[in-house]
Amino acid sequence: MLEFFILLCLLWSFLKLLIRIVLIILLNMGIRNGILSVEVPLQFFQGNVKLEQYITFGFTTSYIITFSIWLFIKYKKSHKNSRFRLTYKPIWAMFSLVIPVFNLVAPYQIMNEIYSVNNDALSVEKSGKNIIKTWWFLGIAIFIYSRIINSWFSKQGGIENFLHLEYNSLVICALSVHYYYLIKKILSFFED
Repeated sequence: MLEFFILLCLLWSFLKLLIRIVLIILLNMGIRNGILSVEVPLQFFQGNVKLEQYITFGFTTSYIITFSIWLFIKYKKSHKNSRFRLTYKPIWAMFSLVIPVFNLVAPYQIMNEIYSVNNDALSVEKSGKNIIKTWWFLGIAIFIYSRIINSWFSKQGGIENFLHLEYNSLVICALSVHYYYLIKKILSFFED
């Protein structure tokens, strides 16, 4: 189930990336050529931003719920299989992504512990831990970057500001595609 939501989020991020590239090219061509009809597509895309945000929110929420359940199940199994005492109780794994401040460190620690308990091959431990570290830092970076962009550009109008917003949204979409690829890689560590 988690892989299905990751695939949906990956496809949605890739689709947004493609739409943003096409939009930026069309708007830049329209501005450069002095075409006045740029305002019509601009109004269309500005009007559908809310719809895009709702769809993205739905996909992200579905991903967070299924990933939290997956994290709980894997952490509970890790508690049973570990020879050492793990940092958190399994129930904390389920809520580690949504509790403010706690969500800055706990999911990374929990994923690291799950990986350490389930990893038999020491030869791949360093690369696996690097992938987990990259996943975590990228997740935080996407969250912070999207909040900054939202606060900077949501109150401003005009075609130049809209283009700046689209350039930054293009970066977020590209980072999101990479983020979901990292999640797919992490899931492959734990295939049963």
